[in-house]
Amino acid sequence: MLELNSSFLIQLVNFLVLLFFLSQFLFKPVLKMVEQRNKTLATVRKDAQNLNERAEKIFAEYNSKTSDLKKENFAVMAASRQRGMAEQDRIVSEARDKYHKTLESGLADMERLVAKVRTELRSEAQKLSHKMASILAGRTV
Repeated sequence: MLELNSSFLIQLVNFLVLLFFLSQFLFKPVLKMVEQRNKTLATVRKDAQNLNERAEKIFAEYNSKTSDLKKENFAVMAASRQRGMAEQDRIVSEARDKYHKTLESGLADMERLVAKVRTELRSEAQKLSHKMASILAGRTV
C-alpha cells in the first residue's frame, strides 16, 4: 500500500500550486488568445463571405447592365440603320424624280428644237424649191 509521508504531501502541494499558477498565467491566457483568434477568424470569414456575395452581386449587376447596353446598342443601331435606309430611299427617290424631270425637260426641249428645225427646213425647202423652179423654168416664179 502507499505510504503517505511528508515529502509526498509537499510534492502534492507543489504540484497543485504549479497547476494553479499554470492555469492562471498560461492556460487561461492561451485559451483566451485561442478564443480571440477563433472569433477574429470567424469575423474575417464572415467579412470575406459578405465581400464575396457583394462581388457576385456587383458582377451580376455588371452583366445585366452590359446585356442591357448591348440590347440598347443594337436597338440604336437598328434605328440608325432604319433612318439611314429611309434617308437613302428619299435621296434616291429625289434623284429619280429630278432625273425624270430633267429627262422630260430635255425631251420637251428636243421636241421644240425639232419642231423649230422642221419649220426652218420647210421654209428653206420652199425657198430652195422656188429657186430651183425658177432656175429650171428660166424665170422667176
